[in-house]
Amino acid sequence: LDTKEISINLQQARNTYTAKDATAKRAEDEAKGNDDDETFEQKEDRVLAQVDRDNAYDAMKKAEREFEDAVIVSPIAGIVTQASPLAGQTISAADTIAQIVDDSG
Repeated sequence: LDTKEISINLQQARNTYTAKDATAKRAEDEAKGNDDDETFEQKEDRVLAQVDRDNAYDAMKKAEREFEDAVIVSPIAGIVTQASPLAGQTISAADTIAQIVDDSG
């Protein structure tokens, strides 16, 4: 499987999360000690930054799952003797997409 595009998407999701997290932390730091006198605008900015961070985190986790799902792992060690990759095709555990010969001895 070609995971290049999926890998790029994952890195972009991680970068977005890092940026949104920094923005949210800045807004939270600005609100510290202002529990009683935080203006509505300050609260709105803080909450929006926190929501953006949470959404970016969810997008990052989704990208991580997509990357993990794109990698096929064999339950045995061995040598791949035959593979029939079909780009874009959904496969199940019952589908044969590769033949692996156990070379452990």
